[in-house]
Amino acid sequence: MERGEWQYKDMHTILGEVAERHPSKVYIESPDQQKSITFEQTNLLCNQVANFLKQKGIKPNDKIALIGENSIETLVIFLGVLNYGATICPINVGESQETV
Repeated sequence: MERGEWQYKDMHTILGEVAERHPSKVYIESPDQQKSITFEQTNLLCNQVANFLKQKGIKPNDKIALIGENSIETLVIFLGVLNYGATICPINVGESQETV
């Protein structure tokens, strides 16, 4: 590859590489929840979400609705589903029935 040439990397690969280089660096911070999560923790939890989906018989490209609030946990599930390769539709619990 020539210098300066761009190479595609999926989100899962990028997160894993950054988690190796900067494991204890904060990746997600939630002032509302007063907590944060590192690259290494995020990578580990995303892999756990992917393994859970696989154990439940979910396949890549399957569709998943995620109903949750704005939180680190919901974001990690969202990222884990994307890393696994499924399609996700996030629904905020604050949405009205008509909107959903």
